Amino acid sequence: GQTHYRLTLRPVGNMLSKKLRSVEIEVDRKLFLPVVIVYNEADGDSTRYEFKKMNINSEIDDSRFHLELGADVKLETLDASAGVG
Repeated sequence: GQTHYRLTLRPVGNMLSKKLRSVEIEVDRKLFLPVVIVYNEADGDSTRYEFKKMNINSEIDDSRFHLELGADVKLETLDASAGVG
């Protein structure tokens, strides 16, 4: 298969470059989403994150968004637009 797009970010500021050498991001060519992120620290340590088996826009059952409130919970509705304009 095709290799991922690879972005290498290097800090330009002196303060950040003392701690971070680079961040490498690999982006899947079909999904346009990051699949690998590598943080390379200035001291030589590195941390790698890989994302596999991603589900893109999969259906989420409405029951996941149902909130059970106890009988002692008081619900108030606030008008967030008050005072705007």
